Amino acid sequence: MSTISASTTTTTAYKVTADTTGTLVLQTGATPTTALTIDASQNVTFAKPLQGASLSSITLGTAQNTTSGTAIDFTGIPSWVKRITVILNGVSENAGNNIGVQLGTSGGVETSGYTGFAVSSGAGGTAVTALSAGFDYRNAGGASSIMYGTFVIVSIGSSNTWVCTATGTGASIGYNTSGGKTLSGTLDRVRLYSAGTFDAGSVNIMYEG
Repeated sequence: MSTISASTTTTTAYKVTADTTGTLVLQTGATPTTALTIDASQNVTFAKPLQGASLSSITLGTAQNTTSGTAIDFTGIPSWVKRITVILNGVSENAGNNIGVQLGTSGGVETSGYTGFAVSSGAGGTAVTALSAGFDYRNAGGASSIMYGTFVIVSIGSSNTWVCTATGTGASIGYNTSGGKTLSGTLDRVRLYSAGTFDAGSVNIMYEG
């Protein structure tokens, strides 16, 4: 049995003493959803981020291969998420098209209304393209470009508006993108997409509150 007792070192705090077999559960009132669990091995699990605290829950998704198709979707992102990182590992497509990220709601992925700019720079100079259909890497390396990088997408906290900054490299070219997008509802999915067909690499996401 777990017990809560007054601390032996201070009169203003409590300490929790647990046995070696049970699980300590803390929750709010009679709410059945566990807010915090500490198991017998002292593993700590939060059901959601500690709002207003210095700790947050960070969830890493399941990596997906980008070796075929034109779109890779990650769905089921919780409504409390405030920051999403899309991670590209050696991603390539077959025709030298841009590779980018789109956001979506329960109604589907939104393919317009993105604002901002994508910049590519390398030995051939610097080029800039306005965003429209998504947060793109401006692919100046052609079909041979193998891309590594991250898209960091952050909520401004109201109006379902999200801001993205992205950096990456591929074929001796650097990519930088920044922009914004206001969704029609609550975000619950992101998509990696290209007008060409993916033929190498993998992608994953990480999100937090």
